[in-house]
Amino acid sequence: MLSRNHPEGKNMIKVEITEVVLFEDDEHVSRNIKTLIELGFAIVLDDFGTGYASILALKKFDFSAIKIDQNFIRDINDARNVSLLKGMISLLHSLDLEIVCEGIEQESQLKFLCEQHWGLGQGFYYAKAFPRKELLAYYNKHG
Repeated sequence: MLSRNHPEGKNMIKVEITEVVLFEDDEHVSRNIKTLIELGFAIVLDDFGTGYASILALKKFDFSAIKIDQNFIRDINDARNVSLLKGMISLLHSLDLEIVCEGIEQESQLKFLCEQHWGLGQGFYYAKAFPRKELLAYYNKHG
């Protein structure tokens, strides 16, 4: 209904889907995701790397962006974790997907991710979560 009545609105909406939703391999869920994509909505896979369906989901659906789970961002001093994170970023770049890293809390994490040309980030390094009224005030002040 939204896409028919307000076609310009779908460009402003990103639908986030967690890997947990994909675990069940429910045909109804798959159909709905594909329909949203066909209607022009951006579909984002959230918490990438935490589930069993990650790579298969990349094959099955045309996501516009992938959000790498914060567990991989937290421990950038662990060599094994860094190898996994670099591999994920490389894979997502090769698929030409927008990458969002969740859970950036320290400047060292941001610096490491910048060196990897990761894309976008979110986390307490930028700002804590806002109550609605504070968010509106912040938006009005900073646009």
